[in-house]
Amino acid sequence: MRKLALLFMSAFFLSLSAENVIIQDFESGFSGKWGTNGDQGSHNPTENHELFSIVDNPTKDKDEINKSGKVGKLHRPAGAAWWSLAWFEIPSITVEATMTKPKYLHISVYKPMTSTVCVQLKDAMDKPVNNTGELKNDKQDKTNAWQDLVFKLTKSGTYTLMEVKPDFNNSIPVVETPVDIYFDNIFINEDPTPTGEDPVPLPEFKGDLPEGFEGANTLLDPYFYEERFGTFGQPGEATDLTVVDNPAQVGINTTSKCAKFVRKLTGQWWAGAFMMPLTPMTVDAENKYFHVMVYQEGEPTSLSLKLENEEGNTGDIVLPGNASGIYDWVDYVFEVPEDKFGTYQKIAFMPDFVESPAPGDRYFEDAIFYFDALELNDDPEPRTSAEVGSLNKQVNLEMSLKAWKDADGNIQVQLPAVAEGGLIEVFTATGHLLSREQFAAGESIHTLASPAASGMYLIRCTEDGNHTTYLAKILF
Repeated sequence: MRKLALLFMSAFFLSLSAENVIIQDFESGFSGKWGTNGDQGSHNPTENHELFSIVDNPTKDKDEINKSGKVGKLHRPAGAAWWSLAWFEIPSITVEATMTKPKYLHISVYKPMTSTVCVQLKDAMDKPVNNTGELKNDKQDKTNAWQDLVFKLTKSGTYTLMEVKPDFNNSIPVVETPVDIYFDNIFINEDPTPTGEDPVPLPEFKGDLPEGFEGANTLLDPYFYEERFGTFGQPGEATDLTVVDNPAQVGINTTSKCAKFVRKLTGQWWAGAFMMPLTPMTVDAENKYFHVMVYQEGEPTSLSLKLENEEGNTGDIVLPGNASGIYDWVDYVFEVPEDKFGTYQKIAFMPDFVESPAPGDRYFEDAIFYFDALELNDDPEPRTSAEVGSLNKQVNLEMSLKAWKDADGNIQVQLPAVAEGGLIEVFTATGHLLSREQFAAGESIHTLASPAASGMYLIRCTEDGNHTTYLAKILF
C-alpha cells in the first residue's frame, strides 16, 4: 500500500496543473532522505532525524490556518549557526515559471519569534544545476500562531530537494538558546495571497511616458505589474530589470532613481528589456524622437530601440555608442522613420546591440546598464536634464535667453530680470556639463569663458526662487 501511495504521489507531483501542488504536508511521512545542516555551525548536511522530525500539530483544532494532524519540527540546539536548516528530498517536480507568469510557493510557519524565513529548491545538495537560490520572506508578524508565507518563483526548473531556513537572522552568528520551530503545508500554486488573508488589492497602474522612475507604480513595478515589463533574449531573473538608486548623480542626470538592466553573459547578442506603458504611444511628424538616457562604466556600444504593436514594429533603430558616455550619462535620441509612424504599445530597448563578438567573449561577468528619462517628443536635440517632460515644456519664447560670442571669444548672456539670482550652466550638444556658476540678483549681462572646442552649446539659466528655466543655444 505504501508503494502504491508513493506512485500516486509521484504522478501527482509531475504536473503543476492542479490548483495546489503539494510539496510536503507531513501527513504521509517523507518520500526520501531528510536531515539538518548547521547544527553545530558546520556546513555539512547530516541525516539527523532527531533534530528534524514529524510531530503532532501543536495547535490542532485551535488554529484556523492549520488544522492538520502532523507537521515538521526543527529543533535548533544551542551552538547552531544562524542559518541552520532542515532539508528533505521530494519527488521530482518541474516548475514552469517566468517573470511574467510566476508561480508562488507557500509554507506555513509556527515560531516563538518573528524573523525572516528562507526557502530553497534544488536538484542536488551540492553543485545543483536547477536552483531557485535563497528565497526570503520577512512578512511574518505572528508568534506562536500559524502564518502562511509566500515566495515568488520566476525561474523554471526541475527540483528534487528542499531546504527550509526558518529563522534566517544573521544578527546573532551562533544561537545561544534552543528553540523549536514548526512548519507545514508546503505547496505551489498561482495565487500570491497567503492562506487566511484577503487578497491585496491592485493599485491603479500609473506606468506611462514620460518616465523617470522616481515615483510609485512606474513602468517597472516589480510587485503588482510584472507582466508589463521584463527582459528577452536571455534567462529571465527578477533582478535583471529593476528600479535602483542613480549610481552617479552627475552631469545631465542628478535625479534619485533610474532603471538597471543586467546583461547576461549567457544571453543572446540582441538581449534587452521591454516595457509596456499604460497609454499607447502615438508616433507622428510632431512626436517622433524617443529619448533615453544611458549610463555605463565601460566603453559604450551600439544601442537599439524598437517600438512594437500587435501588427508589427518599427524595426531596430540603432545608434552608435557615445564615447563620452563612460562613467557619465548620455541622452540618446532615436528618430522613428516616417514610414513607421503609428501607434505602439511596447518599448524594446537593447543597450548593448553588438552581434560579434558575443557577450561572453566581450565581458568577464554580467554587464550592467543603467537607463533613465524615457520620453517621446518633437525635439531632435539631446536633453540636458533628466527631469522628464519638464525642461522642454517650461521653455518658450518668453523664457529664452539671448547669448552671443563677443570680440574676445567669450560668451555673453543677457539674463532675465530676477530678484534672487540663480544658476547658469553650459552643456555640450550631447548633454555634458562644461561649467556651472551662480549669477547675482539684478545682474543683466553675464560673461562665460569661451569653450575649448567648436560646436553647438546649450546654456541653461535657472532662477533660485521659482526654479523657472531659460535656455539659449550658441554655435562656436
